[in-house]
Amino acid sequence: MIFGQWNVALSGHKLDARVSGETIDRERHQPVVETKGVTYTALAVEQDDEGNWRGQCVVDV
Repeated sequence: MIFGQWNVALSGHKLDARVSGETIDRERHQPVVETKGVTYTALAVEQDDEGNWRGQCVVDV
């Protein structure tokens, strides 16, 4: 699965998210490596001055 659209809504302390994508087509997407795991290492969720949110974590490949 390769994801390409995210819909996120915050309501108080509740976060609702829906992610959609498609099955990987190796010829069209040409992936080089596969994700082996996602960890909480270096996990960060931050809001910038414009009110946009960013979440990040380590992805092992």
